[in-house]
Amino acid sequence: MRICKTSLAKGRCPRPCWRVTECGRVSEIMHRVNSQCAGVNIDISHFVPTPAQDSYAQIAACIPYATHTHIRNTFDDGTLIDMNRVWTMFADAGYKGYMS
Repeated sequence: MRICKTSLAKGRCPRPCWRVTECGRVSEIMHRVNSQCAGVNIDISHFVPTPAQDSYAQIAACIPYATHTHIRNTFDDGTLIDMNRVWTMFADAGYKGYMS
């Protein structure tokens, strides 16, 4: 995770906002919480490729924990997101959460 200093600097957040850029930590937290009452809000544009996983693999890994998803057509670096691939991943995972 990394802190979103832009939002803080613009006065939009009363406290630092955390932006998830890889799914490993989310999975670890959700396994520890171990509750069907907990979920995450993901924004598919923030996932940064790592040596172990590309952005799409990280999105797919977070889908089981997602209750709300922000859909955008570009990653933070400006690279276009393959929306057909994303829709297929969510459909295949049986996603029933909200999207905006």
